[in-house]
Amino acid sequence: MQTLKDAGYPGWPYIHGAAGGVCFVWFSRSLATGRVCKDLAWTIFRMTRDTGRLVRRNGHLVPAHVPTEHYGKSLEALRALALQSPALYRLRKGKEWVGPVLYMEPAALPEVGDESLSFALLATPPAHSEGQRLSYLVNPCLEPSLQLEAAR
Repeated sequence: MQTLKDAGYPGWPYIHGAAGGVCFVWFSRSLATGRVCKDLAWTIFRMTRDTGRLVRRNGHLVPAHVPTEHYGKSLEALRALALQSPALYRLRKGKEWVGPVLYMEPAALPEVGDESLSFALLATPPAHSEGQRLSYLVNPCLEPSLQLEAAR
């Protein structure tokens, strides 16, 4: 499958969240000169989603994730989905969209139950959370010592 670099896109654009899934990119090109223009559009297919719950693994609380409907699909199937609903806007006259091309080769798909991940990948969401995330408990208006007390 053709990547952004293989398609002739110069440089490397930063796309927030692209590393968390499979990302397809469209870029614009001038019809007259063939020069790459600044227009970019992308679609990201997430392989897992956070359930918002925590589970205990090896004595630590980690976020619980579950596979999404895109988990395990081939790159060709995901590209076909990207072609069905492109997030493209209308370009000015004299430009064309190129794509979708793969942003980068995706990392290996994690397996359900893999202990080496920084999160727990489960087949189904847990019935309850074994803890509460600190980000929900921290109030920036409180003194740091009170924040710690509120988290207990």
